[in-house]
Amino acid sequence: MNKNTMYALVAVLVIVIVIAGVVIYMYMGTGGGGGGGGGGGGETVYVPTNATSLSFTVVDTRADTAGTYNYYAKEDSNGDWSLRIEVTGDQGYVYILDGAGHKAWTNSTGTWEEVDFTQNWDYWGPAFEGFKDSMAHWTSGDITSIQGVTITNIKVQPELADSLFQPPA
Repeated sequence: MNKNTMYALVAVLVIVIVIAGVVIYMYMGTGGGGGGGGGGGGETVYVPTNATSLSFTVVDTRADTAGTYNYYAKEDSNGDWSLRIEVTGDQGYVYILDGAGHKAWTNSTGTWEEVDFTQNWDYWGPAFEGFKDSMAHWTSGDITSIQGVTITNIKVQPELADSLFQPPA
C-alpha cells in the first residue's frame, strides 16, 4: 500500500472517528459534571476537557472502521499538545505528534520514520479534540454511542513519561 493510499485511508478513518465523537457528545446530553472542589484550598478539579494529560481507548466496532485506538495526550506549559495514538490489530502501528516541536513520526511502514506534522495533525488532532469534547460531562465508566463507538479506560491527569512522545532511538 503506498503512502498516498495510507493517508487517504487514515483521513477517512479520522473523519468517521470525529463524527462518532460528535455523536457521542450529543448523546451525552448534560449529564453530571466534575463536581465541586469540596470546599477548600481552591484546588483544580480536573475533567477531560481541562486536563493537561489524558489517556483513553476508542473501540470502534463498525464494519468499515473497526479498530482499537489508544490515545495518550500531554499538554506542555505553552498549551501545545503532544499525542501518541496506538492503532492495534493485525497492522498495528503508532503515530506520535509533538505539538511544540511540530514533528511527527510513525511506524506504519514497519520502520520508524519522520512524517509531515501538519498533514498528520490535521488527521489526528480533530479526532482527539472530538473525543475530548465528547467527554465533557464524563465522571466515570465508559462512554458508548449508538453508532458502535466506545470510549473506555479514561484516565484524567495520568503520569505520562515524555518518552511516550518520542520515537525509539
